[in-house]
Amino acid sequence: MEQKQFDEMMENWLKRREQEAGSKNADLEWAVSAGITDGSSPRAYVTREESVLMLTAALRYWTSCVFRILKGEMELC
Repeated sequence: MEQKQFDEMMENWLKRREQEAGSKNADLEWAVSAGITDGSSPRAYVTREESVLMLTAALRYWTSCVFRILKGEMELC
């Protein structure tokens, strides 16, 4: 098998895997509601850039929760 054939097969496999429906779970639903991810393609691999963006969004979410708790505006996030 040549590299080009392997690359095409791998690309096909990754596309199929990305399109598979992920299992619905509370963590994914929470992440969507918190604005950390849009929930599309939950089984797709992420790049370092995408993971940094999601981590930053999660940190912003939790930081805003802490400030609201400290102000007495809410009990839990």
